[in-house]
Amino acid sequence: MHVLILDDKVARQEAAAIGFMRAGFQVTATPSLSVAEACVCGGVLDLLIAVERLQGRLTHSLALLAEFHNPALSTVLITDRSGAETDELPELIPSVHSLVDGQATADSLVALGRSAADVALSFGRRRAPGRHRPDPSAGLVMFRHAA
Repeated sequence: MHVLILDDKVARQEAAAIGFMRAGFQVTATPSLSVAEACVCGGVLDLLIAVERLQGRLTHSLALLAEFHNPALSTVLITDRSGAETDELPELIPSVHSLVDGQATADSLVALGRSAADVALSFGRRRAPGRHRPDPSAGLVMFRHAA
């Protein structure tokens, strides 16, 4: 599974990246929205951990772009919103699995991220056409029906 961490709190970002790597995830971590956008366009993500606002810009479009590439994406959004202000976020970004406070720790991000990834896997992984290539060493056998 591939996780992208977009966070401007570098210490938390690094600690979360280490936690995900120890859990067996492929990790890309960056404090740059442009790097995150390039990562999303260059491959399919399974999990997105992102701050809602980065350098004054909302990151909603990044989540929607990642969701376009993988409809089974799960997103953990780090936000300073609270209460009724958060009600619209799951409607705006369908992949939102959970919302966490801006002061969340790396450990809580890893725990929520692992939970979000489990939920995504339980619904099955749907990939963008042409992006996923079966691994022959995984023991998959593909049949082609001749008409």
